[in-house]
Amino acid sequence: PHTFDRVTRLHALSRAARQASAILAVSLATAATVTLAPTFGVNAGAQDGPVQENVALAFESPLEDVSPDVLKVTALATLGNERGWGRAGFTFTEDESSPNRILLAEPDATAALCAGADADGTIGCQRETIVVINAAAWRQPPEGWADAETYRQYLINHLVGHLLGQEQQQDRCPTPGEPAAVLAPQFEGVEGCQPNA
Repeated sequence: PHTFDRVTRLHALSRAARQASAILAVSLATAATVTLAPTFGVNAGAQDGPVQENVALAFESPLEDVSPDVLKVTALATLGNERGWGRAGFTFTEDESSPNRILLAEPDATAALCAGADADGTIGCQRETIVVINAAAWRQPPEGWADAETYRQYLINHLVGHLLGQEQQQDRCPTPGEPAAVLAPQFEGVEGCQPNA
């Protein structure tokens, strides 16, 4: 029975990796027609606030324990939080036809999808218009994080930040004990900062 379960899981992983690869190939093929302008921090005027930009997203999860709907609800709630990207002028909506996709994938599929990306796939990566989140990171936060829910919010904000054109931030926090920057590699440790989603 254990061998059957293992083979079934491996087959499902392989199928998920093939599906994820096909999704990435299609999305990358259509990426040339889509441009996301990195407008983070660009002000329309001193009193107008940031330029507003809506980012349409599609959500995919071939995992048995996390449905696409759960991923969508979690991601849209995180991205719509008043402390987040909305302060820079971004809004997020669901559109299944959007080339901008958030994909939750098992570690093997994540490694395949993130091969050649700037990131090693530990938490996932951003490739063109695709954000890949590693299911292992989704399920288990590293030391220093109080709970998985807050860490998931960090994963979403961090990786979508790269989709928005933002670079990795090496300076974790200006003062020890302060919240870490969301684009800092908090998955490697918070190094005296407070975890920040």
